[in-house]
Amino acid sequence: MKNKFSILIIDDSKLINNSLTQSLSSRGYEVVQAFDVTTAKSILQDRSFDYALLDLELPDGVGEDVLPYLQIHEEIRVIVMTSDRDKQRREHLFNYGVVIDYITKERYFADMELSIVQLIERVSTNHHLSVLVVDDSRFMRTQLRILLSKRGFKVYDAVDGKAALLVIKKHQIDGAIIDLEMPVMDGNKLLGAIKRDKRNLLMPIMVVSGTTDPDKIARVIKNGASDFIKKPYANEELILRIDKMMEDLKQQRQIKRHEARFEMYNQAIDKAAIFFKMSNDFTITYANDSLCELLCDDSDLIENVNFKEYLSEENRVSIDGLKDALQEKKPFKDVFSFKNSHLQYVSLNLTFTPLLNEKDEIDEILVIGFDVTLLEQKESDLKEKIEYEVHKNWEQNKMLIQQSKMASMGEMIGHIGHQWRQPLSSLGIMFQKLNLAYKKEDLNEKLMTSSTQKAIRIIEQMSKTIDDFRDFFKSDKKLSLVTPTDVLDQANNVIEATLIKNNITITRHIKSNVEFQCFKNELSQVVLNIIANAKDAIILNEVQDGEISITVQSDTHYVSIIIDDNAGGIPENIMEKIFEPYFTTKEKSNGTGIGLYMSKTIIEEHMQGKLEVENTLSGASFKIKLPLQ
Repeated sequence: MKNKFSILIIDDSKLINNSLTQSLSSRGYEVVQAFDVTTAKSILQDRSFDYALLDLELPDGVGEDVLPYLQIHEEIRVIVMTSDRDKQRREHLFNYGVVIDYITKERYFADMELSIVQLIERVSTNHHLSVLVVDDSRFMRTQLRILLSKRGFKVYDAVDGKAALLVIKKHQIDGAIIDLEMPVMDGNKLLGAIKRDKRNLLMPIMVVSGTTDPDKIARVIKNGASDFIKKPYANEELILRIDKMMEDLKQQRQIKRHEARFEMYNQAIDKAAIFFKMSNDFTITYANDSLCELLCDDSDLIENVNFKEYLSEENRVSIDGLKDALQEKKPFKDVFSFKNSHLQYVSLNLTFTPLLNEKDEIDEILVIGFDVTLLEQKESDLKEKIEYEVHKNWEQNKMLIQQSKMASMGEMIGHIGHQWRQPLSSLGIMFQKLNLAYKKEDLNEKLMTSSTQKAIRIIEQMSKTIDDFRDFFKSDKKLSLVTPTDVLDQANNVIEATLIKNNITITRHIKSNVEFQCFKNELSQVVLNIIANAKDAIILNEVQDGEISITVQSDTHYVSIIIDDNAGGIPENIMEKIFEPYFTTKEKSNGTGIGLYMSKTIIEEHMQGKLEVENTLSGASFKIKLPLQ
């Protein structure tokens, strides 16, 4: 069956034609319009359709003029739209073999449109059904085959009752039309033979006969016939009766399928889920096997007992919520803790649905749910395990961070030495100058005052260096709002003197100094660690005019700090290993191998950022990428 049917509408009324086109198109049908006989003939010469809606009165002719063109296309089905009540004309049109029904134009448009759609949908589902025609008249068999085929049925035929039984044995037959008077085996005997087979009890059978004998007709009905029609009959009447007979079969089969599915649902609910019913005072009126097995192994001990007697005290709040929902006649869902006959607690996720009677009052309450005891226990165990592993991992990270900081303490002390060497030298020269002035008796108040002020400034500078190093080693407790230059300045204050001593220049390219939140000390440690590694690589590779370049840039969502050096780059065979713990290219006395590992942990786990490295033409390039939010 096609998902989308094509329909040709032939009607001179623009109102009806356009309205039907709009309505049918909105339902997914492909619709083509013709307003006269000439246009319809032209269209039908080029293509075919699944259905045609034909008006009998057209401006340049009558509907019969179009029927020969419709007959050319075997698959087309014609629905005549007419107000003509001439029975002979209607019967005559059926003889063309393409007309499947009439739709009366006198009814309301909405009724007419609904009738057309229902007819198309009904005919389109008939291909699942087969009909057996049993008649000793070849003409009758041929006529019925044409009529039924156009209704979408699969048609078999037989010349007598004996041949019909062979067809039924060989093929799946859903319905039958039987002539009563036949040679070899008449219709009554055939009817009895069919109904004796239990598999055919639901098969609808229409008996056709010219008899008017009421006893014969009564015997046919008693033998299991679904309908009786007297010869000669009108094709339209026959078709309508067949439609009703087969639609009844469809509904019976649908009911059987629903009953079977409902039974499967019942079995599934009874075995797999918790299901019980309560009256509006919470008395349990029915409990399925699953609930009985959980609570007491006996439904008699559960039924007629108040639901609240099985609940633990912690469910009081949930009970109040249930009462409020039922008062508003709304469903309610929550997890309830029950105490079973072994004094063990089970957790049930239950949904309460009130069923209302004709007075809009709660008649009973349906409860469906699932046992989540094991799930809750697993969730609790998993939560504890996750909390333990997170705590353990955090402690390990703290230890590694501390190890990293302690491992760099020697290097930090070296940085302090470089920072203090010049101020200490200045203080020494100052004291020598004061001593010489004293010996020459040139020491006066002005010299003493200026020397004291200069000494105080130098001591303050040295004290600030200590503060910078002390702040650097503090653990961050919370996020702080900073700019990239704040972080770079903090790292630079620690290592600047060491870089100057080794003739290494550091340059900045601040393209964006946007504020963002981070753990400032930890980020500064990462920056310092990368700069220190670059310094060590420059010294190790004996690079003249060593240079470290720092670029800061940002977009809508991220800020990036890129640190480049000209030390020659990282060998490709170790590029993927440099972020692994305890991997180092330095001598054991000079490195622990956890600096870059902890740097990556800080950036990616603590700050949800990204730390990456690649080689450039002159050296290594580390990129720190952090979210602005």
